[in-house]
Amino acid sequence: MATAALDISMGGTWSQIATGGPQWSAGFSASGVPSGRFAYDYGTGDRQIQQVYQTAFNIAAGATLSVDLKGGTGEVDLVRGALNLSRVRWVCVEITTPGTGVKLQVGPDGVANAWQGWFSAVASGFYDIVGHTLSKNDPYGVWGSVGAGTKILAVKNPTGAAIAGTLVVAGY
Repeated sequence: MATAALDISMGGTWSQIATGGPQWSAGFSASGVPSGRFAYDYGTGDRQIQQVYQTAFNIAAGATLSVDLKGGTGEVDLVRGALNLSRVRWVCVEITTPGTGVKLQVGPDGVANAWQGWFSAVASGFYDIVGHTLSKNDPYGVWGSVGAGTKILAVKNPTGAAIAGTLVVAGY
């Protein structure tokens, strides 16, 4: 079992399992504080994933990173396959340049073809503010599906300076 070089926020590791797919296992943060143990195996059922998308970003002041969860703008997963998610199980955003006044807005917030995710609507004003790390986990499929018209995950920078970070999305 080979371990990939991905360790973001949850203090865990990705592994390549025998069936050829990704497996995530998380336990304790770097400080030793329990972070909420969860694991995903390969597949399309509860607590399962088949694709992991990861990107480092540097979002300019006032700009938006729009990730097409169906891969329509060339997104690929960790094994370089075309991203084509039907369900999202985990989203993690980590700002690598945190500080006073540094924040991102993650969520639909009225973006065209927005993925609703954990929000009650896709209208303007529906987003989470991230000052350092945001991790959302949905092992049992409460969030709903990703579709042709509901596929954009938006990460907005409402500040006056560029913000760098990492985004990870896992699902099937």
